[in-house]
Amino acid sequence: MRGNVENGQRIDELTENISRVELKFDTLNEKLDRILSGGDDQHDIPPHQIKQEELIAEPPTLTFNQKHFMKDPMNLHRSIHSKVVALKRSGENFVAWERQINETLDFVFHTDDFTNTPSWDILHTEHLPSVTILLRSSVELSMRNMLTKVKGPKAIYNAICTTCKRGDRQYKLSVISRLRDFYHSEQQMSNAEFISQFQDFYLELQQKAISGEELFGLILQSVIKPPLDVDEHAFRNNLNHRLNTAATTPLLDQVCQEITQVEGELSTGTSSNPILINRMQAADRSQKGKRPEQSSRPTFGAKAVANALQFRG
Repeated sequence: MRGNVENGQRIDELTENISRVELKFDTLNEKLDRILSGGDDQHDIPPHQIKQEELIAEPPTLTFNQKHFMKDPMNLHRSIHSKVVALKRSGENFVAWERQINETLDFVFHTDDFTNTPSWDILHTEHLPSVTILLRSSVELSMRNMLTKVKGPKAIYNAICTTCKRGDRQYKLSVISRLRDFYHSEQQMSNAEFISQFQDFYLELQQKAISGEELFGLILQSVIKPPLDVDEHAFRNNLNHRLNTAATTPLLDQVCQEITQVEGELSTGTSSNPILINRMQAADRSQKGKRPEQSSRPTFGAKAVANALQFRG
């Protein structure tokens, strides 16, 4: 009786083993059928169609500088720069801030001018948090709060550039306005101080990488005055808004075109034009309490339209 039970167990085990072998053969036959029928042979799959998880690279071997950077990004940043620049939202110190960021990232990742090259692509997943901390921590608090919802170091850097763009042009205008200070400076016993200040002015233009076309555009923007029949406040606001938010750096030709466009809109616009409403409201405020007067001065409309058509080409 006992022998029969043992024999039965052996038969069951043998049957199970045979079933496993048959299953393996069935699986092998299925794979052979797919290969012979042109199925999903891995050798025939183009590299870009292979599952992403199969292409995950091994974490890179970290250098000493990278380990130090990943442990405390700002500590390494401060060790490289004795006086760390905190980027202002106005963008006036953007050039100095970007230079320091580049020097730190170049030191860590052995690159050259990190932010202005495709170096973002070399960052491994392990590097991203540290670079993010560096960018967030090296800007003023008001900008830091603005960047809270921006994810990824490259996106953060682009957001910083966009935010500083408007303020950067305003800062360039303030630099250009110093030309008038030089022009109206009083006579001194020596020109040594004047020359020193002018050299500083020239150096700042170089640091901002202002080209000749951009320079003359900035000069024109800073000295241009509105026509007699146009409110100066509305003219300045609209012109500055157009030029400060331009997709590309406004050069002299574009500044001329924008001036003509703003003149035309403020002089010949309709009541549905919010720019014209600003001008009308400003005029109403200035005339409040005064008797209405008949102006004998001709309007600027015809001249503005002609200029606008000329610049539009």
